Amino acid sequence: MAAPTQWGDTVFVTGSTPELGSWSPDAAVPLSSASAPVWTASLVLEGAASVSFKYLIKRADGSVVWEQADNRAMTTPSDGSSFTTHDTFRDTVGTPASGIAPDCVVAHASWRYTAVTNRCGMPLHLQALHQGGAASDCRWIGAGSTATFAGYGPFRDYVLAVNHC
Repeated sequence: MAAPTQWGDTVFVTGSTPELGSWSPDAAVPLSSASAPVWTASLVLEGAASVSFKYLIKRADGSVVWEQADNRAMTTPSDGSSFTTHDTFRDTVGTPASGIAPDCVVAHASWRYTAVTNRCGMPLHLQALHQGGAASDCRWIGAGSTATFAGYGPFRDYVLAVNHC
């Protein structure tokens, strides 16, 4: 998790399960800053569970900053195997720091390809995030252009979001 932190800040994750603190900032799971500016955590979650979550920053002064936009969503692997997510703290929707592509970016997924079209008036650096936690490489997509990313394939690993990189 890349987050815009300052000295004394701590990044947390909370969400829809007891393991994630049931949406309570006081029960949220702290992430480690050992690899700063990337924050990390290892969690054990129930297999094949639908999980909603968000990141938050607890500032040194005690204030709490929730990331913007909709809750993140994922389904954990049914076999209980480990997985990794690569996220960016979302500040303002549509900006690179937000991690979320603006509404003028459209994705259409098929079995083989996911076509991502940039209908914005400027080039954007974008990546596709899959249900299984995989993230594509980041690509510059020119204004009015389309780039293809991996499709959902036989394992139905659907693209959940297109993010700014």
